[in-house]
Amino acid sequence: MNGTLRPPPGTYTGPIVISKPITLDGQNKVTIDGAGEGTVLTVRADNTTIKGLQLRGSGESYDAMDAGLMIEADGVLVEGNTLDNVLFGIHIKQGNENTIRDNDISSKPFTSSLRGEGLRIWYGHDNLIENNTFTMCGTCCLAMRPRIVSLAIDCMIIASAWSLSILTRMRSGITISVIMIQASLLSTRTT
Repeated sequence: MNGTLRPPPGTYTGPIVISKPITLDGQNKVTIDGAGEGTVLTVRADNTTIKGLQLRGSGESYDAMDAGLMIEADGVLVEGNTLDNVLFGIHIKQGNENTIRDNDISSKPFTSSLRGEGLRIWYGHDNLIENNTFTMCGTCCLAMRPRIVSLAIDCMIIASAWSLSILTRMRSGITISVIMIQASLLSTRTT
């Protein structure tokens, strides 16, 4: 059974790794600052909930995929968080059946070609992404394994470099509803 951790209001230094199921509730009063080193928060435990946090200050390594939040688990709920000054926003790495909802994500203040993706799903399936705002991010990249995928997106993308790229097989079922404001390109490519 998952417990709930509600840290006292304040700023805490990352990086932090969650390896056991828990609900981490910042109640919109808790900041985790990566201080420019690596990924700010990594979730490796299934059925974890991350809500009401500000995650900021990831590292700047493209090779290491430094992110505000890295999810390497299934059934994770990420809701009502703010991620800013992060190279990559949320990176779901081989995670399935996760829900990413009502988050505000912005990249590092780099030129648009150097910003990481606001959202990256790498070989995950049945993830639900809804009501998120991506500001000044690179591509929102969704790369899925070749199987039936249910993915609903209802997100706002503001002043981001590539807005949205979907790389998947034709047989995948994808529903997309995206509001774009000042976004330069919407690209859908199947492989």
